[in-house]
Amino acid sequence: MELKQQYLNALNALDKDTALSLITNALDKKQIDLISVYQGILSHALEDVDNKDHNVWEEHIKTQIVRTTIEAMYPYVLKLAPTQKTRKIAVVTPEGELHELGGRIAADYLRLLGFEVYYLGNSLPKHELVDLVRECHLDALAISISNFYTMSSLNTMIGLVNEANPELKIILGGRAIMNNPNGVKGQNLLVCQTYEDLLKASEVIKK
Repeated sequence: MELKQQYLNALNALDKDTALSLITNALDKKQIDLISVYQGILSHALEDVDNKDHNVWEEHIKTQIVRTTIEAMYPYVLKLAPTQKTRKIAVVTPEGELHELGGRIAADYLRLLGFEVYYLGNSLPKHELVDLVRECHLDALAISISNFYTMSSLNTMIGLVNEANPELKIILGGRAIMNNPNGVKGQNLLVCQTYEDLLKASEVIKK
């Protein structure tokens, strides 16, 4: 049985220890690379977690299992990431967005690409955004959005950033963007859904 299915089986069995051990053992034995874990396994796990057929309590348990797995990846990220950080970026979610694990994965991708990354988790209040951009002297901002109902908040955020720093590049990603790309309004937007997309966006930001 392939590793992805083994992990999903453990996730559906609510077996955190087995799920985590499967991934870390495979990485330690070099049976899989880090990007393949994120894109080939954890992205599918997040889709499973968001399955509307789940009970709420089951979704919460599964979310915590995936969260633990992602956090366990960071030592492996540090081994591969450049020691010299060339640019600063913050990864946020719109106010009201409670699904932040996609953004957490993006934060690891960006660290692998040489950024100093500030990860702020879920539901950043709009009034905090401009202070974040200015006080942290960001080279770019990344926004992850999964919930379609927070699109209005996303567009408000983009407008605030465009007004405060018209040159700042904004990376957008997440299921809500993928399913509704025409619903986004603003300037200097870079839509990314994969590590390869972020790699291309990083080259634009570094110019």
